[in-house]
Amino acid sequence: APFTTFKGGQISIAAFLKEFDPSRMRVGYNGKTEFLDILNNTVAITLRDHFLRREAERQQLQQTPAVQQELALWRDKWVYNATRTHFSLPAQVDSAEA
Repeated sequence: APFTTFKGGQISIAAFLKEFDPSRMRVGYNGKTEFLDILNNTVAITLRDHFLRREAERQQLQQTPAVQQELALWRDKWVYNATRTHFSLPAQVDSAEA
C-alpha cells in the first residue's frame, strides 16, 4: 500500500521507512507542536529526496559532468569535515609521553 502518492509516483510505507533518517530528528522539543513541525519537515525532506533521486536516476543525471563535479566537491567537503573533526579532538598525553 502506498504511503503517499505524487504526480509521477508513489512510495510505500516500507520504502519510506528504509529512507527515513531518524538522526535528522533531535532529542528534546519545546512541546508537541515543535515536535510535529520538525517531524513534518523531516518527512517532507525524505519524500522530496526520494522523488528527486528517482527522477535524477531516470534521466541518468549522475553521468553528467556537472553532477560528477558537484559530487566530487561534496566528497571533498565530507573528507575535510571528518578530518577536521578527528584532528580537533583533545589529545590524551600521559606524563611518560610529555
